Amino acid sequence: MVGGAPGPRRASVARREPCRIVSTVVLTSTLTCPHCACSTTESMPTDHCLWMHECPHCHAMLRPRHGDCCAFCSYGSVPCPLVQQAGDESRSCSG
Repeated sequence: MVGGAPGPRRASVARREPCRIVSTVVLTSTLTCPHCACSTTESMPTDHCLWMHECPHCHAMLRPRHGDCCAFCSYGSVPCPLVQQAGDESRSCSG
């Protein structure tokens, strides 16, 4: 049909990606020795947990407290990246 009325218009529907919550993983944490209160800011590994940390001041070996996966989760200002990514407040990256 030439010159006639146009056919029905189709509504264009934009496809959207599902919403995802994006959180920023902090890669530094300040470890505070429970023996001498010395504080040091350290970089955290992203692929494993740091089981022990030696205090640079008193040389105490900081090991995770019961229920924590690493020294950062026990003595740091920020939990380890694996726990941050899991978003779990139980502070256990090993399941």
